[in-house]
Amino acid sequence: MAMLAKGLQSDYEVLVVGGSAAPGEVLALDLFEGLKNQPILIPELSRKLSLSRDYKVYRKLRKIIQEFQPDIVHTHTSKVGALGRKAAKKEGVPKIVHTYHGLIFENYFSGVLNTGLITLERSLAKSTTHLIALSKQQKNSLVQQYKIAPENKFSIIPLALDMDDSQQKEELRKSFRNQYKLSNDSIAIGIIGRLVPIKNIKLFLDGIHYLKQNSSTDIRAFIVGDGVEKDNLMTYAQSLGLKTVQKDNVSQEADVIFTSWINELDLVYSGLDIVALTSKSEGTPMSLMEAQTSGKAIIASNVGGVQDIIPEGTGLLFDIEKPQEFFDKLKDLVEAKELRTEISTQAKSHAHEQYRPELMISRIKTVYEG
Repeated sequence: MAMLAKGLQSDYEVLVVGGSAAPGEVLALDLFEGLKNQPILIPELSRKLSLSRDYKVYRKLRKIIQEFQPDIVHTHTSKVGALGRKAAKKEGVPKIVHTYHGLIFENYFSGVLNTGLITLERSLAKSTTHLIALSKQQKNSLVQQYKIAPENKFSIIPLALDMDDSQQKEELRKSFRNQYKLSNDSIAIGIIGRLVPIKNIKLFLDGIHYLKQNSSTDIRAFIVGDGVEKDNLMTYAQSLGLKTVQKDNVSQEADVIFTSWINELDLVYSGLDIVALTSKSEGTPMSLMEAQTSGKAIIASNVGGVQDIIPEGTGLLFDIEKPQEFFDKLKDLVEAKELRTEISTQAKSHAHEQYRPELMISRIKTVYEG
């Protein structure tokens, strides 16, 4: 979001509006430094459903639109996508654009509630000028499976990342591995993101347990992030016989380190050897894109738009319904340095070709001006 806003402000007057952080999350407001207009935060805006709070958000969004008088309102994610588009329509904004990230009606809810969300999304799409999907698979789901809107109303515009090829990567790697007491031969495996049920991090812990039982390679697991599932995950790891520690209590005997959020993600990706993703549902996971940019070996569940950003050769995909496939492929990746090197090389090449910021910004401008 910050990269897009900064890239657009040479041609547009940009105002970013956001909400509060969820429990266990942090707001990276420093990323927005340099914007001509100070971002506006609405404290009541959060992922949690609340009719009274959400109505307050809607009223505040309408007031912001009345004062700023935008020609275009571009919303992101489900909650603010619904409230923002309704407010923009009510205030007569000429162009309304929405970008889908994850799909809230995939594996989050079920039954009547899920059907209601799909119906709401179809209604919102009718009053939206243009819709953006992050991957081909995501667009196909929206058009063919959920029938949100016709195909001609969509563009596919992948996210972009900073392509910094810093020469400090090796120093960062040493710093990370010294901080967490890793030997040169230790294989560091990490999973990065919110600690919530949809991320299925228990499967990741099952995989670490499997490696401890079936591989002689020295491994350390890192869970980078925070959220409502943290305590449950620590308890579950301990029930598997895994030794767990938190960031401030690191020891060489630890099997799993819960680091909470780390702002310096370059440090994390430089220190890890393998980045994993075990989610039950995903749009276009940023952690995998960042891992590709950093040249890391990747293993991920083949869900949502994952297969679009992990083409053949740039990572290992597994069927979320087949845990043993995850265990076996993770073991292969841990024990074969040549495989890790081959994947990391191809992943980095793919990232540099696909995730250039200027490419994303150019595509967004085309949508705005079309």
